[in-house]
Amino acid sequence: THEQALDRMKDLTVYLQTSAWEGMPISVIEAQASGIPAVVTDVVGNRDVIINGLTGYICKTDEEIIEKISYLINNKDKRISMGKRARESASERFCIKTYVEKLNNLYAKSS
Repeated sequence: THEQALDRMKDLTVYLQTSAWEGMPISVIEAQASGIPAVVTDVVGNRDVIINGLTGYICKTDEEIIEKISYLINNKDKRISMGKRARESASERFCIKTYVEKLNNLYAKSS
């Protein structure tokens, strides 16, 4: 179930997503909401969710992905602080209240 997947996610050190294309990467948002920094490919969707260097890393090459994963694994303080920022960002940017407010503002401007 969805709840079981989220429960298992809390034990991760780093979330890796190497998509060639993304729409809205829900799994990346879920990782962030769980306080896990993400290392992702530089594609639409991933770029819209990750704040590079603050909530995770957006990488252009395989070498960069390996470098950032290694860095986070070996730097617990950075991993924890980045995970905390990721959780805060996900809570602020992707909660239902925020979406409703954005929709209301959008419709108010168009009327």
